[in-house]
Amino acid sequence: MILTILYDYNKSYKELVFPMITSTFYNKEKLIIKIKVDSSNSNRAKSNIKTSYKDCAITMLLVPVKEIGRIMSIYKNSILKYNPRSFLSLSNNNVNKNIATTIKFVDSNDFALFNNGVTMLASEAVYSDTTAIKGEDQLLLTNPQIINGGQTAYTLSQIYEECQKNGDFSVLEEKSVVLKVITLAVSTEEKLGLELIEKISKATNYQTPVEINDRISNDEKQIMLQKIIFDKYGYYYERKKGEYAEGITKNYIYRDLIIEKTEFMRILLSSVGLPNQSRRVSLKVLFSKKNLDKIEISNISKYFYAFKCYEYLKKLVSKQKRNWDNIVYGNALRYGTYATIYATILVSKELDLDNLKNKVDGILNKWQEFENWIRNREENHKYFKRVINEDSIVMEMNYSGYYRGTTINKNLYDFFGSK
Repeated sequence: MILTILYDYNKSYKELVFPMITSTFYNKEKLIIKIKVDSSNSNRAKSNIKTSYKDCAITMLLVPVKEIGRIMSIYKNSILKYNPRSFLSLSNNNVNKNIATTIKFVDSNDFALFNNGVTMLASEAVYSDTTAIKGEDQLLLTNPQIINGGQTAYTLSQIYEECQKNGDFSVLEEKSVVLKVITLAVSTEEKLGLELIEKISKATNYQTPVEINDRISNDEKQIMLQKIIFDKYGYYYERKKGEYAEGITKNYIYRDLIIEKTEFMRILLSSVGLPNQSRRVSLKVLFSKKNLDKIEISNISKYFYAFKCYEYLKKLVSKQKRNWDNIVYGNALRYGTYATIYATILVSKELDLDNLKNKVDGILNKWQEFENWIRNREENHKYFKRVINEDSIVMEMNYSGYYRGTTINKNLYDFFGSK
């Protein structure tokens, strides 16, 4: 009997295209990695512990740096599921340079002393000292994931690939790194287990500072945003910086299909009536719990509509930059992109993507009227002041401050929301 598996477009994108684009195409649930260990360093330690979730085991041992480099080079994002960074975003920092220097230019095994090591999570870890290769043991890991030491693993993978290209692995020989393996079996349905893994990952990832926008990359809402936006609209929400780099480099997808997380969060805030925050807040405030709690999965259609508004406005802004003195739309494009998004949301009851440009154009055509209206309102006098000179009265106008200020949100609602 021949078993035939049919892949429709939906299954093809979810199980073939998307994993290829994000470099997660290796089947993590069944993956087994062999790590060769020099038997002269068999002084490994293992302990069973109780956690708030369930019992687990911790194994610590020294492993050759070459093996860590090989593993990371092959599996990339497939073994970074619980790490706040993607494969590419682990590059370009001083930690990587220091790691590379110690490996390449120090002949002894000082690296094992200086480096904090790599922590991996696995559903099963089996150590064997009865292998067919003399002087080598093996550690077989099932469902391995690197949750700490990603910088180390990334740098070793780059050195490994250089050695592979040159056919010379001498700089990696006789050098080792501490590996800690946490054996903990967790299914995707076990919320408490997943929460514990996230806590371990966040608590241990301090080899280099992790930005707040990276730290929340594996939160449940971020995962849902990525999934639904891809399934419904075919766009790629970037939870982890650089996770689509290989897909872009190999021309699997176009760059303009990527939705950058920080940009999207600012757009989202504007869509829920906070365009002033979209312009002014820092990353720390932008991704604060207070703002993250504003994300409602049921409103993804509104957020995506706002994103498409932003895309259209960006094209208009690029043209307007050549001549800011052209005030056809007042200051809507110079300072009020997020304000325009909110105004469009206020008048767009259907959120019809096909009619989006007409809606935005309609808002822009009313913008000079809106700005004439706000200049005369008492609450805005701190932004628009009448200054008496010797022979004239001049209006000092601080539009930059106004669009970041405390009155813009309500002004937009009063002007556009009531029409």
